[in-house]
Amino acid sequence: MQLLLSRLKQPLQLISRQILQSMQLLLSRLRQLLQLISRQLLQLISRQLLQLISRQLLQLMQLLLSRLRQLLQLISRQLLQLISRQLLQLMSRQLFQLMSRQLLQLISRQLLQLISRQLLQLISRQLFQLMSRQLLQSM
Repeated sequence: MQLLLSRLKQPLQLISRQILQSMQLLLSRLRQLLQLISRQLLQLISRQLLQLISRQLLQLMQLLLSRLRQLLQLISRQLLQLISRQLLQLMSRQLFQLMSRQLLQLISRQLLQLISRQLLQLISRQLFQLMSRQLLQSM
C-alpha cells in the first residue's frame, strides 16, 4: 500500500500542480476579463454621464440666455423711458426759454413802436400848437 501510495504520490502531485497552474491561469484570465469589462463599463458610464451633463448644461445655458435677454429688454425699455422723459424735460425747458425770449423781443418791439408813435404824435401836436401860437402872436 505504501508502494502504491508512493507511486500515486508523484502523479497526484503532478496533477495537483497542473490543476493549480490551470486555476492560476484561469484566475489570471478572469482578472484580465474583469479589468476589460470594468474599463468598458467605466467608458460607457463616463460617456453617458458626460452626455447627461452636456444636455443639462446646455439647458441651463439656454435658460440663462433667455433670462439675460429678458433682463436686457427690461433694462432697455426702462432706460429708453428715462432718456425720453429727460429729453422731453430738457426740450420743454429750452422751448420755453426760446419762446420766452422771442415773446419778450416781440413785446419790446411792439411797445417801442407804440411809444414811438405816441411820442411822435405828442411832439407833432405840441410843435403844431407852438407854431400856431407863434404864428398868432406874430400876426
